[in-house]
Amino acid sequence: EQGTTTIHDDAQTLLGSFTLTEPLDAAIVDDHRVFHGVTPVTPIDPTQPAHRDVLVITLRHE
Repeated sequence: EQGTTTIHDDAQTLLGSFTLTEPLDAAIVDDHRVFHGVTPVTPIDPTQPAHRDVLVITLRHE
């Protein structure tokens, strides 16, 4: 599956994975507690341009 989000602990143990498929789907993570990533995506039609929109918001509490 492509575009799968993965969440790992600090020992790199996979905690979970999922694919965001609908508009406004979201993943909220605490970067101080987990690592996250996403698998590569490829276009459905390789002859056409493809894109993936991502909005990242970072909050810091001091």
